[in-house]
Amino acid sequence: MRPVLLILFFTAFLLGSCSKKEVTLSPIDTFTGGKSREWLIVENFFSGENFTASEECFKDDTVLFSKGDEDENIRYPIYIWKKNNLKCEAGEQDVKLFFVLEEDLTKITFYSYIDGGNLDPNFGTTWNIDVAENSEIRLSQGKGTNDERRLRLVPYNAPRDSSAVKI
Repeated sequence: MRPVLLILFFTAFLLGSCSKKEVTLSPIDTFTGGKSREWLIVENFFSGENFTASEECFKDDTVLFSKGDEDENIRYPIYIWKKNNLKCEAGEQDVKLFFVLEEDLTKITFYSYIDGGNLDPNFGTTWNIDVAENSEIRLSQGKGTNDERRLRLVPYNAPRDSSAVKI
C-alpha cells in the first residue's frame, strides 16, 4: 500500500509544481519575432491604388524586421524590403533601412542614414501603426489625403525555393 501512496504523492507533487509562466514581450518582438521575422506585403497602397493587387512585380515582396546585425558596431533594428523574384525593373534591389518604434506602439520611424552613430532625423519617415499583432501589421501615412499610404503585412513562411511563392 505504501508504494501506491508514494507514487500518488510523487505524481501529485509533479503536477502541482508545473505552473504556467506568462512572458511579457517587448513591443519590438511583435515585429521581429524575438530576433528577425519576415512578413508578406499583402497591401501596398498609395494615392488610391493597391500596387500589390495591380502590379505583378509587387506580389512577392516581403519585409524583414530584425533587431539588428550582429557584426555592426552600432546596433539599430533593421527593416529590409525584399524584392524577391518579381522585379519591376531589371536592376531593382532590396531596400535596407533602420527603424525605431514608439514605446506605446503608435508610430514607427524608418531611417536611411546613420551619421556618426546617430540616426539622422533628416533621413527619417514616420508612419502610424494602426495594428501590431502577431497575425498582422498595418501601417499608414496621410490618412484621408490624396497621398495616403498604407502597408498591410502578414507573417510569411518562405518556401525553400522562393520562386515557388504562391499569392
